[in-house]
Order: sequence, then structure tokens, then C-alpha cells
Amino acid sequence: MVDDPRKLFAHIRGRLPLGRHESDRDAGLLALLFTAAGQEFYAARHEAAGVYGSLGWTSPVSLERALWHHAQDSLCVLSHLAPGAKDATRIAGALLAR
Repeated sequence: MVDDPRKLFAHIRGRLPLGRHESDRDAGLLALLFTAAGQEFYAARHEAAGVYGSLGWTSPVSLERALWHHAQDSLCVLSHLAPGAKDATRIAGALLAR
């Protein structure tokens, strides 16, 4: 797939959200949804934590912090799409998330 960006993109898209646990996949899905809406996930973490909590997730620490931690696998993929270019990352991430 190295020589075919479309296949690589489809491969990545088909495996998101990432995570070993359901909490990771739910957090990753929220990261993808907020990213698809054009929002920077870290900035939207308070709003996203409200949705995460309504899905039934709780945490002995801040729910925002738990959400951020559980979303890291999916967020890492988005951040590697255009390293070093924040706007490009946001745009590429939004396209992938959509």
C-alpha cells in the first residue's frame, strides 16, 4: 500500500476507531466525530466528555482526562497524517474522520 495512497487511506479508515477496550473505541469515535466536525479535539474535550459520560462511562479521575487518555490510539493516527502542519493535520484528520 506504500505506492497506493488511496488503498493506504482506505486501510487506515477501515480500522478506526482504534482501541483494545470498548472505552477506547468509544473515546476514539468521539475524537473522530469532533474532528470530522472541524473541531480540535483537545479544545472540545469538555463537550466530548459530556457525551462520553452519557454513554455510561465514569472515571475516578476527571472524565475529560479519562476520555483524552482513551482516545489516544485514534488521535495518534490523525496526528500522523500531516506531521508538523497543524492546519493540514486538522484538514486531513477531518477528511479521514468523515
